[in-house]
Amino acid sequence: MFGNLFEEDEDEETNMTQWGKASLLGPAPVASKERGKCGFVGLRNQGATCYMNSLIQTHYAIPEFRAKILALDTNMLIKGDDGKKRRLPLALQRLFCEMKALNLDSISTEDFTSEAFGWSSGEVSRQQDVHELNRYLLEWMEAQLRNTSSRDMVRNLFKGTEETLMEVDGKTVSRRTQDFLDIALPVEGQRDLVEGLFKVFEPTLLDESNQYRYQGKMVDAVRRTLSLSLSFFLQSLKTHIKISKHKSRYSYCISASCNDIFAPSIQV
Repeated sequence: MFGNLFEEDEDEETNMTQWGKASLLGPAPVASKERGKCGFVGLRNQGATCYMNSLIQTHYAIPEFRAKILALDTNMLIKGDDGKKRRLPLALQRLFCEMKALNLDSISTEDFTSEAFGWSSGEVSRQQDVHELNRYLLEWMEAQLRNTSSRDMVRNLFKGTEETLMEVDGKTVSRRTQDFLDIALPVEGQRDLVEGLFKVFEPTLLDESNQYRYQGKMVDAVRRTLSLSLSFFLQSLKTHIKISKHKSRYSYCISASCNDIFAPSIQV
């Protein structure tokens, strides 16, 4: 679905002209309006790519990530020391350049989806999961930059470690750690980012029919889990069908103190 991101081109010069090739969907409409008062350039929907456009705009709005992408060595992306072309970061760098420099109200993403993912008209007409795409995007970016001077870019900007603890009688009896690139924050019933973080880090009491097995018997326990992505869709755990979309206001802050978020506790 996402094509071969590490494909080596037989004719590099010919391949570079793909930036200007017509899309399989036909020529994109030409934007006639200038950049709006908000100062940002919009991304036109190709059919069902609104989820991808929102993700790209989100990453572009992160100053540190935008600066790192724009600062990547373009010649290295076109053909590195290993002879490979870094399709995804190269296509994203070009798109970010257009979003930063062009005085237009919106631009096309057709070259980006074709170059970065190898998408045809079929893929751009099919709705995908934005959380899944974000994980693919960051993982592929990290993989393609692995043998370059920017190999730690994604890790330094996004990666953290999540920990799941199991406590019995106030004592930690199990601890599991793993890396994460994002955190899934609940939206329903939460006013803003901080309330979402409180909800994520809220301890869970395992009791009655949901007890924890410890030393061969079922006991009450407390589970503390860190996890991550903005869950705007409410999904039924029985049918696995997304049944509603939340459209209420959800506020974001530039920075937040986590001192109180980790304070809540449950005594068993």
